[in-house]
Amino acid sequence: MSTDDLQRSDIVSLARDGVRQRDLDELEFMRFSVEHAAAAIVWIQPNGRFRYVNEAACALYGAERTELLASDVSMIDTQYSPERWISLWQELRVKGALSMDLNVRLRDGSLKLLQAHASYISFGGEELSFVTLQDITERTRTQEALRSSQEQYRALVESAGDAIAVIDATGTFQFINAIGARNLKREPEDVIGRNMTELFPAAVASYQTSLIRRCIQTASRIKDESETVLAGESRWYLASFEPIHDADGIVRTAVMVAHDITDHKQAELELLAAKERAEKSEQVKDAFIANISHEIRTPLNTINGYAQVIQEVFEDRMRPGEKRFFDSIQRGSERLVRTVDEILNFSRMQAGDIRPLLQPVDLAALTHRLVTEFRVSAQQRLLSMTYINEIGDVEVVADEYYLGQILHNIVDNAVKYTTQGSVTVRLHYDAEQHVAVEVRDTGVGISAEYLPRLFEPYTQEEHGHSRTFDGIGLGLALARRYLDFHNATVTVQSEKGVGSSFVVHLADTRPVAEAADARAGGARGTGKCASDDKPGVLVVEDDLLTVEYLQLILESHYDVRTAASAVEAMRLLKRKTADIIIMDISLKGKKNGVELTKELRKSEQFKHIPIVALTAHAFPSDRESCMLAGCNEFIAKPMSRNQLYDVMNRLLAKPVASDG
Repeated sequence: MSTDDLQRSDIVSLARDGVRQRDLDELEFMRFSVEHAAAAIVWIQPNGRFRYVNEAACALYGAERTELLASDVSMIDTQYSPERWISLWQELRVKGALSMDLNVRLRDGSLKLLQAHASYISFGGEELSFVTLQDITERTRTQEALRSSQEQYRALVESAGDAIAVIDATGTFQFINAIGARNLKREPEDVIGRNMTELFPAAVASYQTSLIRRCIQTASRIKDESETVLAGESRWYLASFEPIHDADGIVRTAVMVAHDITDHKQAELELLAAKERAEKSEQVKDAFIANISHEIRTPLNTINGYAQVIQEVFEDRMRPGEKRFFDSIQRGSERLVRTVDEILNFSRMQAGDIRPLLQPVDLAALTHRLVTEFRVSAQQRLLSMTYINEIGDVEVVADEYYLGQILHNIVDNAVKYTTQGSVTVRLHYDAEQHVAVEVRDTGVGISAEYLPRLFEPYTQEEHGHSRTFDGIGLGLALARRYLDFHNATVTVQSEKGVGSSFVVHLADTRPVAEAADARAGGARGTGKCASDDKPGVLVVEDDLLTVEYLQLILESHYDVRTAASAVEAMRLLKRKTADIIIMDISLKGKKNGVELTKELRKSEQFKHIPIVALTAHAFPSDRESCMLAGCNEFIAKPMSRNQLYDVMNRLLAKPVASDG
């Protein structure tokens, strides 16, 4: 007879006994519920055999109902023995209920872990054990995995090199790892449950609690770097605060990870101090070089100027060969200034303190002036100096000063290293149709071994006490770096004992504008002369020797007035304007020449006056500040008289002829 038949016969017997239909219906409902319950349910007799199994129990074991009813509890307990079952049954009768975990081997050979809940019942005079079975295999595995992960994470937290703690919004510690507690000179159990106010100085506790509270309130990560006093010791920490969401998604605590950066901070402070010392040393060095340059250039300007004046005064009375004395003074002065210039410019270049001022430059005019400048030196060495312009007037977008320095250094080397023959400067288009300036000489040439090192600083092919040529080996190194400003390149061909060819290739070019005043930067002056007879020039200079020299060379062509300060210059201009101003940078009083230039450029009355910066401050940054302030031209001392005349003639609406 099946279990269903047994149950139905029981119900029929009850009906014969006169049980109410409503009770029978309820009993049928309970039977149906048990049969179709999701949990496996079995009834077990005192002898250990099954009295009833539901569908879920059959599915769990993968067996037919008849097979299970013909078996006993050995099918649901791998540890079954008659003695074990008798002991369990007696305990069940006494306690009324038991719970245990059972290892079960199923029909397919797999093992399952079941959680069994047994209740003792007496039904119709029959003793039974009512047992529900739940498969907890996966749940147990998950719990074991979770427990293992928790242990791993706890091990990681405890072995981490950083202090880790969980803290609530009041500043109370919910957890702290061993390192965090050790930083407080305590054990973890002495910290957990205590508030920050009990463990930190008041200011530190208040600050840290505010960070934690903000992290919890905003549910966002917060980072902080601060100095903290722990157990009387000052330490630097980089801390991060991360909100922790509970099961309801509410943030009530935050995890703090604090990394000790004291050593790093100390190294950083030491590095900063070293950097400040280095910068101060660099500033001292720059100031020293600038002062040396200024103190050399200023007297050389006077020496060269008066040497030229003396030469002109006594030229008719000189004996043959005496003129070379003055040439030697000029060459010695130029060599001294060139050396100072190269050291000064290379120093600024290494410091990254050079910013080019790019604007249209008349390349033909620039190269022509350069050739004119070197022609005298070439003639003194009995060299032929040739200038060839194959492309006419052309502008290049460049920094005129640095482009001039590139070509100057290359031409200077060509003249210096050529003992006989010629130096040729040629303006032409290269194979890429870019404007190119070639400097070709018949000099000593460069060996193939030295050619790769040609542009390295402080190098020369000959060195030591036996070297033939002067110089410190910076000219071409500077030229190479100046080329980078202009996106330009240089190619070199040379043969030892035959000569060399340097070609500078410039990409950004265009035809020269017909109107010179249309050029960027406004290079020429406008307006009428202050005097119908002589242009009026105001010399703003505080060096008395320079003032006397400028008065001497200018007074025959210009109406000259002088001022030693910005205040005096403004007073003279308001009394009578000028056609051109020669401006020194260093001036007595509170306002220097750059500041005075800016003031004049803002004045409706004086902003049109051309200004020539004439100064012994020859750093590229000095030139840049002068040009940005509004100067039209920049001349570094020492200068030649004709150089000054040329600049003034180009700026004045009414030029004055030079003296030679």
